[in-house]
Amino acid sequence: MRLLAHLIFLCLAVFIVIVSGIHLWARPTPDLDVLLPEAENCALPCVLGIIPGETSLDEAGRILNEHPWVIDYQLSRSITADSGYLIWRWSGAQPAIIDERQEAALWVEDGQVEWLQVTTRIPFGDVWLWLGTPSSGYIWYVELTAERIFQRMYYADDAMLVEFDVLCPTHLNGFWNSPVRLRYGVLPADDALAYQTPRWGTCE
Repeated sequence: MRLLAHLIFLCLAVFIVIVSGIHLWARPTPDLDVLLPEAENCALPCVLGIIPGETSLDEAGRILNEHPWVIDYQLSRSITADSGYLIWRWSGAQPAIIDERQEAALWVEDGQVEWLQVTTRIPFGDVWLWLGTPSSGYIWYVELTAERIFQRMYYADDAMLVEFDVLCPTHLNGFWNSPVRLRYGVLPADDALAYQTPRWGTCE
């Protein structure tokens, strides 16, 4: 039993050294700025010129209608007239880090954009190396055709939610290489917990 504990500790130490080495290896920073428009004074969480908490529904529609990365969009209204989802498809002119197969979306509440989400091709391992440990996060499980673990992490300094899902039991390769969805403009729930990575080889 003691030998097994020593082996586990040794494997963990080697893993930490490898990850630290990768982190120190002049890896390029994520080109998240490609999500920004050419307009001046537009820093994250501004995306495509749309600023959660500031941009109106009419302004968002105009921006998407004129943006070369967007082929079309549609509004799905909720019970109230000035609330609902605005969903758009990519034209093919968008940067390679954006997954054009997945529609992007934003949520409008009382005529104002509350949050905006884009599906990317960025692996979660890259996000971890670039931004470090998330401020808080959740893990939850859904049984569909196969059991999946859904990950949601919040980076307070970047006002950004990072989401992705993987099959479980969870393994290192699938976890760190899963592409992420980036959501801007959403605050975490009050009961958000400090993020912990899953237990490898399990559904926990």
